[in-house]
Amino acid sequence: MNFRREQLQAFTLIELLVVIAIIGILAALLLPALAAAKRQAQQVHCLSNVRQLNIAGHLFASDNGFDHPFPITGGWTNHDIPETLFICPSTEKPKLPLPTDTAGAADLCWFWQRSLSVGSYAANGWLYGSTLGPASDYKNFIFAKNSTTDHPAETPVHCDAMWRNFWPLETDPPSPNLYAGAGPLIPHVYPGMPQCTILRHGGGNPGNAPRDFDTKQRLPGFLNMSFADGHAEGEKLENLWKLYWHKDWIPPGVRPQ
Repeated sequence: MNFRREQLQAFTLIELLVVIAIIGILAALLLPALAAAKRQAQQVHCLSNVRQLNIAGHLFASDNGFDHPFPITGGWTNHDIPETLFICPSTEKPKLPLPTDTAGAADLCWFWQRSLSVGSYAANGWLYGSTLGPASDYKNFIFAKNSTTDHPAETPVHCDAMWRNFWPLETDPPSPNLYAGAGPLIPHVYPGMPQCTILRHGGGNPGNAPRDFDTKQRLPGFLNMSFADGHAEGEKLENLWKLYWHKDWIPPGVRPQ
C-alpha cells in the first residue's frame, strides 16, 4: 500500500507582510475611535465632578448660614470631600510636593502650595461673598446673597480652569494660549477669563491645544461648569461672555479679542 505524505504548507513572506499590513490598518482605524470614546467618558466624569462640587457648595452654604451658593474648590473647604472630585480625568496630577504654586493647563492639574492641594477647576470668586482678591476693588460686583443672583441658571459657580479661583470681567479677552490659559501664576495677580479659556474638552487631545490661537476667530471647545441654580452642563468657550459671572454683569455685544 502506498501512502502519500502530505506536505505542510507555511506562510510566504508576502503573505505575512499582507497580514501585518491589514492589522496595522485596522489598528489605525480603531485607535482614534477608542481615544475619542475615552475622552467622551472623561468629559462625562468631569461634568459629574462639578455637579457634585456644586451640591457640596450649596450644602456648605446652608450649614454655615450663607444666603448664596458657596463655590467649593481644592484647598478651601475640602476636608470631607474626596480629592478625586477636584480633578478632571482629562488632567494629570503633578508629582508632589512642589516648591511653589504651580498653574495647571488643559491637560494638567494646578497645585496650591499653601494646602498642598491639587485640582482642575476654578471657583467663581464673585460668589465668595467677600472682598477677597480683585473683589476689594469691585465691591458692587459681589454676590452677597441669593436675592442678588438675578440669573441663577446663567451664573457659573465652578468650571474647568488652570487655577483654583478667579474673578472674570466683561472686558477680559480670552487667552491666545488655549493650552496654558493665563500661563504661569504671578503673585497677587488674578487674571480673569484667560484662566478658563483652555481647550480641555471638545477639541481632541487637550495636550495638543493651540499655543497661539487667533482670538479674532471663533473659540473652539467647551468647559464643564456648574451654576447657581444647581445644574451643570458644558458651555462653549465662545459663549462664556454671555453668562453672568458677577452681580452687575452686562454681556458685551462683541466678545473681547
